Amino acid sequence: EAQLVEGEVKSLRADTPGVCVPRCNTHMERPNVLTGQCDPLCDPGATLILQNGSWRCQLCPKGAAWEPVADPEFRGMSAICRPCALGTFSPQLGSTSCLVCPSGKFSLRGSIECLPCPTGTHPGEPGQSSCPCARGFFKAGTGRAGFGETCTPCPCKHQTTAFPSSSSLQDCICMHGSYFYNLSAGFQVRPDGQQHCCEECRAGLVCPEGLAQPGQAAGYFVLLQEQSLEKYMVYQCRNTLECTSGAIGSCATGRYGTACTQCQNGRYPSHGGACLPCDKTDAIPFIFFVLGCLLLVAFVFFFSSRDAAGQRLSVVTGSIIVGQLAAAMQSIGVLEKMAVQWPDSVKQMMDAASLITFNLDVVKFPCAFGSDTPLTRFIMQICALPMFAGLLGATMLGHRKLTGRVVMNADRYLNSLGLVVATLYVTLCLLAVTPFRCLQHPSGIWGMASDPAIVCWQGTHLIYAALGTLALL
Repeated sequence: EAQLVEGEVKSLRADTPGVCVPRCNTHMERPNVLTGQCDPLCDPGATLILQNGSWRCQLCPKGAAWEPVADPEFRGMSAICRPCALGTFSPQLGSTSCLVCPSGKFSLRGSIECLPCPTGTHPGEPGQSSCPCARGFFKAGTGRAGFGETCTPCPCKHQTTAFPSSSSLQDCICMHGSYFYNLSAGFQVRPDGQQHCCEECRAGLVCPEGLAQPGQAAGYFVLLQEQSLEKYMVYQCRNTLECTSGAIGSCATGRYGTACTQCQNGRYPSHGGACLPCDKTDAIPFIFFVLGCLLLVAFVFFFSSRDAAGQRLSVVTGSIIVGQLAAAMQSIGVLEKMAVQWPDSVKQMMDAASLITFNLDVVKFPCAFGSDTPLTRFIMQICALPMFAGLLGATMLGHRKLTGRVVMNADRYLNSLGLVVATLYVTLCLLAVTPFRCLQHPSGIWGMASDPAIVCWQGTHLIYAALGTLALL
């Protein structure tokens, strides 16, 4: 007969007399003489319950799963129906394990199904008991919303949060493409007691996500006015070289003023948009330009004082060629004013041609006078023809007084001026209409295309308009 070991009993079954088997939990298990183990009386998914004085198997309910556990009084195992943990569910009876909720859903303890994440939440991860607030929403304290809860949207238009699961109103920031603005409506109240909101980024501003001050795009000039209201005035510049990208109010090196139209004293404009320092020789080009103008006056005087009928054919042909060349150079000078980045070789040719359109930058005009203002420059350009007429008239009268001969009468004088006007017709027309060429800035105001800082039909522009009107007449 088998020797009994502690923890074992003799089998009472008729077909296995005298066999030693483990001491099993008679309510939960039965001994197995073949394996020497205790087998559960119920199949997996069910447990024994005492009902009306007898034991029977009952399936685990929905929302729970069958789980074997160690029985401390016996060597065998018992079983329980444990409620599903957070983030899991059991949709049917007799489940042996709980299923994990997929992303975009959540569940509480003992759930029979997963619930969809509330409005304003992020899908999150599988197996979650609540859903993280999506960007642009927040939930005080936790940053997550579960059953019967919602995430609160940021109160202002163009607002978001830097990350999901935001737990405070303080996490609300301006979206990319908008900037921090102070308004009296549609605002959020922060601890500083001020009213804040986000304004849509207009052309010329660079607005990264956050609450920082916007930047300035290349080709635009941004001016901060009324600091308490954070109102940004945006001007469109003449090109992207003079107004650089970066912090608001950024200009190319050596430039200053609204729309970066002026060079600092002692500097002259360069091709790259910057204003370079003048040296001792930089005034020479302007001196040669003045001498050239005087020679031109002398040439026109002596050419016009001679009888046209007596002119040689070669002289007449040369005069026609010079007139055509002047017209071509004016056309090239017009192209130079276009906002196009020409190659260096073409740019040099255009610079030479723009001299006939009275572009004083070519001769480094500021280096001769030490400073330069847009109005002074325009007055010199618009008065070029009257000054020429005065010099030609002075030459005519001076020659008459010195020689006592009349080589140029009033008719020839007027004919000479007419010839000059016809030759420089394109240039003179462009100068005359310059004050009336206005463009609208992103801020809504209108400024001169040649000098965007000057607001049309206000202040200094009225002087421009008066000079332009006189030039047209």
